[in-house]
Amino acid sequence: MPVPIVYRKASDVSATYSYTDIASGTGVQDFYLAKTVDKNVLTATKFYSHKVSSNVTYGSTGGDLTVQDIDFDVTFQLPKTIKGVVVATIPHGTKSGSNSHDASTITAILRKWNGTTETDLVTNTGRKIDYAASTAGLYNKAMDSIDLEVTETHFKKGETLRLTVRQIADSGSTSTLFAIGCDPLNRVSGGAISATPAEPDFDWGSTPSIATLQVPFKLDL
Repeated sequence: MPVPIVYRKASDVSATYSYTDIASGTGVQDFYLAKTVDKNVLTATKFYSHKVSSNVTYGSTGGDLTVQDIDFDVTFQLPKTIKGVVVATIPHGTKSGSNSHDASTITAILRKWNGTTETDLVTNTGRKIDYAASTAGLYNKAMDSIDLEVTETHFKKGETLRLTVRQIADSGSTSTLFAIGCDPLNRVSGGAISATPAEPDFDWGSTPSIATLQVPFKLDL
């Protein structure tokens, strides 16, 4: 009598993960921060973002002031469990409007959204980049890698992982341009956008404009 063939259930370890850590039982997936026409998204695939960066012009802040607060979302189509250290890599910078100091700090907040309630999971803040500009039009840019340690958290099908990126400004300038990079294909500049009022452009130069979120998912090993 022939021996029956038993097919085992496939593991969660698959090509969808950037790499796996068998010791911790997690698979890490890279998400890219990006903009479409209507949304700010966390995407596992690369595409040309609708805008290379999110920019805002602001005058003297009189101290630390939040000038950008952006939610980037991904909604899970299957149940998922996050466990371990999430890493948010965020490019940010300033373009001076006059001969004064300009500073930028990024705060990253990882959240769970179920369509009704938003739950904060963990918050961390990167370094403050401060620059005393000698003239208008000078750039100050940095790439921050912000660690966010998450206790084991389960997401049901249809629930959303949200990364909130806050840019905190400290400026004595009259019209400083503040920017957060979010182009998965890492363009230097998107060109000035025709709008009313006009939207200024930000040149990233040698600083990457790509922003990522590395998420460790618990594996069914």
